[in-house]
Amino acid sequence: MKVKLAVQTFSASVGDALEYCNQDLNITKFRGSEATVSFCRKINNILTF
Repeated sequence: MKVKLAVQTFSASVGDALEYCNQDLNITKFRGSEATVSFCRKINNILTF
């Protein structure tokens, strides 16, 4: 299913990976990704039941 694949893009683990790249690895291209991390986690919470 294409929808399932699209939903996986916004999973909590993707948010965790973005946060890790930004905060722990200090990769400059991930600076300012906090809103995207928050969005991924919110979508994950909405769609996980």
